[in-house]
Amino acid sequence: MEKIQIVTNGKVIVAPDITIIEFKEIIEEVLNPNLQEFTGKDEIYFTYVEEPFPCYTIPEGITYNDLIEIIGREYSLKYRAINQDDFLLEGTRPKEYNHTLTIDELKGIADQMCEQIDQKDKLEIEKKLISKRLGDQITELDSNIHDLSVKHRMGFETRESNCKVRLNFKDGMKYYYDAESDELITSEELTSDDFQLRIDYQPL
Repeated sequence: MEKIQIVTNGKVIVAPDITIIEFKEIIEEVLNPNLQEFTGKDEIYFTYVEEPFPCYTIPEGITYNDLIEIIGREYSLKYRAINQDDFLLEGTRPKEYNHTLTIDELKGIADQMCEQIDQKDKLEIEKKLISKRLGDQITELDSNIHDLSVKHRMGFETRESNCKVRLNFKDGMKYYYDAESDELITSEELTSDDFQLRIDYQPL
């Protein structure tokens, strides 16, 4: 069975789909007792008036949300403009609009802008320092990668060792031996300066 519809504009209640007599019975048998139970007051009622049209006035202080509780689940409550050209909706609703800023608000915004710019400048400096540090690290890694790739490709690397040096003037070579192990490390041709170290001595 479809619920009986009760309509309110926040000031009065009516029941458009039933007669005023039928609505009176609902008021007296259901809604007034509910109202009194809700408020805890026996002397409070929905009051019948003839003007500007037959309806029941809502006691002062009773809100739309209160009416929902009072009317309960037995009836359907709707908030509508009842014979009105000017109507205030129930509750509140968010709405964006253009607000003209005051001098104090403008000053506050300017202060926020200065603070944000200062923070941005600090972050820019920090970013440059970090970028330079990272750039140096990347350059160092590039150099290391290059050195390692050369070693891998050539199959050897340059090392330094304390060596004993033997000059062989007969075959024109200079031989380098590890000072500790006497292992031959490398060899190279004698230079002109090396040949100056040889003296052909003939005793007198």
